[in-house]
Amino acid sequence: DAIAGRLAALYPETNAGDGALVTPLQGDLNDRNTKLALWTLLGAVGFVLLIACANLANLMLARASRRSKEVAIRASLGADRSRLVRQFLGESLVVALVGGTVGLAIAFGGLDLIVGVVDSAIDGTVQGLRSAHVSGAALAFTAGVCAIVWLLVGLAPALQGSRLDV
Repeated sequence: DAIAGRLAALYPETNAGDGALVTPLQGDLNDRNTKLALWTLLGAVGFVLLIACANLANLMLARASRRSKEVAIRASLGADRSRLVRQFLGESLVVALVGGTVGLAIAFGGLDLIVGVVDSAIDGTVQGLRSAHVSGAALAFTAGVCAIVWLLVGLAPALQGSRLDV
């Protein structure tokens, strides 16, 4: 407030009635508008993830339909539907795990990049910025999202591809 008072005294035409207010960052994160913006961002990211899941499920459905002869041969050799479903779900699990691993690698690398760029841009004036890290909660959330993606992407192709219409 002292600096704002000095600026108002030096430049009365432009700074009259102006002041300074310092608030903690946590207060800004609890602001209603900030929460709304973060929820909107979460919704947009979720919608993009849903579109990606739909595209991947369609690709896996097309792949399963191309493998109908293989499925018919396996069924004629004695494979029951549950074994075929497990095979298709196993394949989609690999896709979900690879996607989650790539996402985590991007998160770790991106966080290091952002911290480095921001820290150099503001000359290290923000305390605790260098201690930013991907938390255990973020890892658990990623595991949960991978499980949901696995089921969203894998269940329809597994059920469709394992039909025993021989």
